[in-house]
Amino acid sequence: MNTPFRRFGIECMDDFKSDRLARLLEYWQSKCAGRQRPKWSEIELMDIYELTPFLVVKDLAEDASTFSYRFWGTGVRQFLGYDMTGKTSREHYADDPLIMTTEKHIELLSQGVPVISTGTVLWEPGQEYKHYVALLLPLDGEDAPLQHLMIGFDFTPAR
Repeated sequence: MNTPFRRFGIECMDDFKSDRLARLLEYWQSKCAGRQRPKWSEIELMDIYELTPFLVVKDLAEDASTFSYRFWGTGVRQFLGYDMTGKTSREHYADDPLIMTTEKHIELLSQGVPVISTGTVLWEPGQEYKHYVALLLPLDGEDAPLQHLMIGFDFTPAR
């Protein structure tokens, strides 16, 4: 059965059941340098190379109607079975999921704070349901705030 996802703010590091996502949050916080969030240009993927297979980086379109995928980690590709690097969310989702997912990600991005999302979903028809825990981290652009979303994943097959 497809369990709806849920999202919640991060109260403390005890919220994490994932070492990978805890390390990602620590890295993100270290780049904040006293600000609410870092800029995308301050993120060095080589600094967190052990985490990059499970990262996705999305860029908000100028008209704020969709996202493009700047980075799609190899672990995400392997687990989900496809790669979205260089594509847009319009190419990823059908109409209803596109609208819902884009609206939710824009809403999360506008909040400007880290959020944990968990759920069990069927990513591709004909495959098994998969459980995920995702850490959504907002990033500022060079010229405007809240232009990028970096998402770290932990996946497990649903039982």
